[in-house]
Amino acid sequence: MLMNLHVFLPLPRGRERVGVRGVYNSSNVVPLQQSQEMVDAIKAAGGNPKFTIYPGVGHDSWTATYSNEEFWKWLLGQRKK
Repeated sequence: MLMNLHVFLPLPRGRERVGVRGVYNSSNVVPLQQSQEMVDAIKAAGGNPKFTIYPGVGHDSWTATYSNEEFWKWLLGQRKK
């Protein structure tokens, strides 16, 4: 699941696991610390989120994300566990 860490991500119920990938941009709408705390909380709950920070892109974190071949490999490699 790709998430812009400016939005709260509901965690899956039960024993289901989903891939979580967070991207953070430099718009400063949400402080980086709050996004890092979300990533840390997912890790503390047993998750393995990927977190990418794009400095200097303003609010446009999606262009760099969708242009990244590794992102697509990760996304298409996700399977329900």
